[in-house]
Amino acid sequence: MWFKSATNNGNANGQRRAAPSILSEGFRVEGDIACAGEVHVGGVLSGNLTAGKVTVVESGSINGSVEAETAVINGSLSGRLTAVNVVL
Repeated sequence: MWFKSATNNGNANGQRRAAPSILSEGFRVEGDIACAGEVHVGGVLSGNLTAGKVTVVESGSINGSVEAETAVINGSLSGRLTAVNVVL
């Protein structure tokens, strides 16, 4: 009973939406990242990022290419951006 799951606790298929992966402020990554879901960048990424949705907050910085279905860029991006939906 502690972890009882509801019959429809997410999208129309009855699956839960995964929480976004977060690179918080003060976090630095050197290398490429690939994720099927959502990634929030508040720290520094030196490398390429491929994800379903990418959000770069004001404190975030990416030095590399970004490929995503949706990209929300409020921080710094030095590189190529390829996305279907873009919010700057």
